[in-house]
Amino acid sequence: MSLTSAQKFLWVLAGVASLAFVWFLLWSDYRADRARTDTDPAFVAAFELTDHQGVVRTEEDFSGRWMLVFFGFSNCPDVCPTTLPDDTV
Repeated sequence: MSLTSAQKFLWVLAGVASLAFVWFLLWSDYRADRARTDTDPAFVAAFELTDHQGVVRTEEDFSGRWMLVFFGFSNCPDVCPTTLPDDTV
């Protein structure tokens, strides 16, 4: 059985696409490993904040969990609404 030039091209294209896909998977995993950290934060200062339901929260409520605190404004027409999406994890 002889392959035509179009069939050879498709086989080569499939091979290159497969290699690119494998490389992408390995690179994504490598980058994800670099983003992780196994160290504790340098410090966690003691704090008390009131949440949106009126409950007082302290640093102990979030022990062992990731926490992102954002001090933005809830009524700011220009810059403030676009600031929170910039904080990606």
